[in-house]
Amino acid sequence: MIKPFFALLLLALGSSAWAAASCYLVISTVAFGTYTAASPTPLDAVGGINAVCTELHGSFQILTGPGLSGDENARTMVNGAERLSYQLYSNASRTTTWKSPHTHPIDSEPEKTIVHTLYGRIFANQDVAPGAYTDTISITITP
Repeated sequence: MIKPFFALLLLALGSSAWAAASCYLVISTVAFGTYTAASPTPLDAVGGINAVCTELHGSFQILTGPGLSGDENARTMVNGAERLSYQLYSNASRTTTWKSPHTHPIDSEPEKTIVHTLYGRIFANQDVAPGAYTDTISITITP
């Protein structure tokens, strides 16, 4: 999913000229694979959000929505009426919950990529019905 934003910067080079500053996101899905119902161990997966910015000076924010649960502190994937609890983290040890927004200072001449790895975890001991469980999280970048 690519969510672009555009801003214009005036360049003072003796005459009026405009150069477009832009950022876009490159998303890699957190794909957990197969979860065994009531498993005594959690199931971990990794995904990512990469922000690629050109000619941007200042800062930007990456905003993530709460997903279908409506609460970023209690994320759930759904399969009909069934719910499977999980969480996204910003560190590999999965001790720091991913929180929105993430603000970054940047000076991107001509282009810079900011890499964020998302560490996902489906919690252990969930007795759920078989099937495909999904969640959709909106991800936005703003200047």
